[in-house]
Amino acid sequence: MTSPKFTPNELDELITRAFDAGHSAGLQCTPTPMGVTDGTQRWVVESGPCGFAWINIKPAHGKLAKALVARSLAQKDSWEGGVTVWVSHFDQSWERKRAFAQAFAQVLRDAGVQARAGDRLD
Repeated sequence: MTSPKFTPNELDELITRAFDAGHSAGLQCTPTPMGVTDGTQRWVVESGPCGFAWINIKPAHGKLAKALVARSLAQKDSWEGGVTVWVSHFDQSWERKRAFAQAFAQVLRDAGVQARAGDRLD
């Protein structure tokens, strides 16, 4: 897939829109509380299960991918190819991180960028 052509201003605007959409989606997400027990006591973790989320962007040689790496917002991904933005917002809340990644990736796809959200429970 060919990477879309962006001016520097368009790159700035796209990166800002993607992060804003991700942050908004994470804030709007209401995680399902998780119960934790040690056999004698029970705690409720309001932020839900712990996990990770990321956005993979291809190709790595595209303007957006290069801009994200240059700004230390992404790193080259030797496993999946392209570059990956790790969601560092929302502490360990898997559901909020997942919402962030999905919204972020959607903004990029709407702009013609090959982007995929991924996540996993810890």
